[in-house]
Amino acid sequence: MFGFRLFIPSAFAALLISPLILFSQQTEDLGTVVVSASKHETSLRSVSTTSTVITAAEIERRGLQTVAEALRHIVSFDITQAGGPGGLSYPQLRGLTAKYMVVLIDGVRVNDPADANGGVGTLFSHLSTSDISRIEVIRGPQSPLYGSNANSGVINIITRSGSSSPAASLSYEGGSLNSHRIGFDYSAGKAGFNFRAGEDITATAGLIDLETYRNYTTSVQLGYSKPGALDWETIVRHTRMNNNFAELSENSFGALWTVELPDPHQENRFDYTIIGNKIEHHITGNWLHSLNFGISRRDRKTADPNDGKLGSRIAVEDEFDWDGSLLYHKGDVVPVLDAPYGPADYRYLGTNYDLDYRHTLLAQTGGLSEILTAGIEYLYQGYTQSGSNGNLSGDLGTTSVYAHNQALLLDEALSLNAGARYDSHERAGGKTTGMLGLAYDIQRNGLILRGNVGSAFRAPAYYELFETQFGNGNPALKPENSLTWEFGIEKYSADKNFRLTLSTWHTKVEDAIVWAWTGPEAWNGKYLNVDRLRSDGLEAGVDFKPFANWLFGFNYTYTDSRKYSSSTGAWSRNIQLPFNKLNLNATYLYRGASFSLDGYALDNSSLRWNGIDKAKGYFKLDLTSRVPLHGHLTASLRLQNLLDADYVESIGFREAGFTAYGGLELRY
Repeated sequence: MFGFRLFIPSAFAALLISPLILFSQQTEDLGTVVVSASKHETSLRSVSTTSTVITAAEIERRGLQTVAEALRHIVSFDITQAGGPGGLSYPQLRGLTAKYMVVLIDGVRVNDPADANGGVGTLFSHLSTSDISRIEVIRGPQSPLYGSNANSGVINIITRSGSSSPAASLSYEGGSLNSHRIGFDYSAGKAGFNFRAGEDITATAGLIDLETYRNYTTSVQLGYSKPGALDWETIVRHTRMNNNFAELSENSFGALWTVELPDPHQENRFDYTIIGNKIEHHITGNWLHSLNFGISRRDRKTADPNDGKLGSRIAVEDEFDWDGSLLYHKGDVVPVLDAPYGPADYRYLGTNYDLDYRHTLLAQTGGLSEILTAGIEYLYQGYTQSGSNGNLSGDLGTTSVYAHNQALLLDEALSLNAGARYDSHERAGGKTTGMLGLAYDIQRNGLILRGNVGSAFRAPAYYELFETQFGNGNPALKPENSLTWEFGIEKYSADKNFRLTLSTWHTKVEDAIVWAWTGPEAWNGKYLNVDRLRSDGLEAGVDFKPFANWLFGFNYTYTDSRKYSSSTGAWSRNIQLPFNKLNLNATYLYRGASFSLDGYALDNSSLRWNGIDKAKGYFKLDLTSRVPLHGHLTASLRLQNLLDADYVESIGFREAGFTAYGGLELRY
């Protein structure tokens, strides 16, 4: 366990005094090109908000199997997963929940219109890393470029393109929980054309009897490139997930008790489909225009027929019915029944159609270089709900115009960024957002100063506007509005073997949409713009390469995220979020082999969904190794939770102890 007051001084002492003892991630090259920060190529050095790029090499070296695992190790991203493989997950970025982030796959928006609040749901836990080239995480308000939901940042997951010459790989991994994973990938290219196709299949048991998880991911990419003239790419990606999961019974109030029992017929099935098309044409050497058209769809089906009595539990206190009558005495054996509120059989289908057309102009006058991007975007979102949760369908449209300018001065050491966007939402009306920021590499002596201020918004989701079965919908909802400022410094060495980052942020959200009780019964209420949110935090990290074969790293996040309830007139902490999070990494490279040790620690301040009970803190250690055997064959070993830590991410759900996995990969 550790607390904020005790941990901060020791962390900064380590950062500033003794970097040799730090465990770290691979040093990130500040010349790395990112696209998501400005919708055109720019270096990390010139981005005015804090950003992270997770590369395919890092994903492979550290044995990161899903996007959730990859994001867990960066600053300011928190995720709790309910139980074993395929369990529901609850992601947060800079202390704000998933409805306040935009997630893209190859530039295609995948926020789910059929999610209750337009978030990404449990997407990250089901996204395989098998076909990923890199993940760009741009923190801070990004609505001036990406519109609604981009209050805390944008995550762009970029898949691999085809190679210029034929290449193929075949892999297998198996291990604990009776898990099996098979992957195949083939790519080729000729005369400017490139092609890639891949398949990744995961099958595993869960942590409770009868639990199973299956994931089938297929991806295809086709492209053409004529440098300086034309670039075209089409991607198709589909993931089907089937998860048979246990029944969780818990106490909402009073003494905490939870019990997980096998349920033979409780199942989630998700289908994620993404189709992306982008064409970029150079009108002149300094002027290009591009057209992006993307379709994303999530089809979620849940079935839970009533299987009667699943088991029993022991009452930890006297239990009463809603009318106050005594049901059970403390110590009684209490039956646990399946589907206590009736059998479930429902489906949610959300679809995005996104068309984005923009121009990018590069201009240079004397010592000033400017990159101006301006575009128009139309987003159509479809919603369909059917089954035991009621029937509801409809659509929403948003038309937007935006502009972003990046000015580079002092031999590109100073980057000034400004942007603005106007969104016209079909129901919520018009909204204007903007941002101003700078990144200054002072005389290129290894010290960068960053500052950024920007506004963002979240338009109400279709469910929040029109839900009818329980009377929650409110067509009069307004957008949520946020304002964020952030400051940071970055110290790096000329040889790129050392990088230190420190940053802080403050975000406030006004007109937050929450379900509010309207009476007279306990379940009578609707969505209203009545609450406020605020999030403050600190991010620190060191990447360090003391020797040719060693990579070390450390990052730390402090997050204080709170909400103001109009019903109680008081501030309270947001749930499922610790104050302190720490990541450590040490990697050794030797003759094509890699050995990577990852540590992950949380304090004991994370609150259960009821805002009362706390999860205990924990430290988890993982080891991954990859060793070339002969020619094209590589062996891998993953040892998860080496110390067999007894920990809980989401209270009530069991987590895995020590697990081991081994695999082989053949590449040509």
